Amino acid sequence: MSDIQLTRAIPVLPAREIGAASGFYRDVLGFAVAFEMGDYSGVTRGPIELHLDASAPPAGSVSARIDVVGVDALYAAIEPSGAVKPDERLETKPWGLRQFSVLDPAGNRVTFAKGAALPDPSRLFNSSLEGNTRRALDIREGDDLDAAAFKALVREAVALNGAATKKPAKKKPAKKAARKAKS
Repeated sequence: MSDIQLTRAIPVLPAREIGAASGFYRDVLGFAVAFEMGDYSGVTRGPIELHLDASAPPAGSVSARIDVVGVDALYAAIEPSGAVKPDERLETKPWGLRQFSVLDPAGNRVTFAKGAALPDPSRLFNSSLEGNTRRALDIREGDDLDAAAFKALVREAVALNGAATKKPAKKKPAKKAARKAKS
């Protein structure tokens, strides 16, 4: 097994019509069309590559998650197109991911997410995916743990999540405020 190394994954998303699918990923999501061969195409944006397959009628839709730096800016660019899934607008989830989803022309859900990235000067994170956006701590019975560093990291995570989920106070409409002042 030590000679085997998985190097990347390329999701293949079902499509109804390859021109419309490729156009959506190009024009709405900012991908480049890398190739189109009949009812099959590939689109890329930076290191991300997706393949679109319209060779057979879609049996259903699928989901793909793409980690993003600058998720707020990407949302601002995509939202005016109307492609954002209405019940999955940009928000920070309780587990720290800031994300939103779009639906492509075949109904596939593509989620763009930015994970909480906290400074870790004590190097407590020991379980990670590339990009340090979904870092984790695997703590096993008997492990030595720097308690002060762990508490500081948890406090920072709570503060980050709390700041991202606070909603601004609603202002009262001027007419209601004026009526209350008269009474």
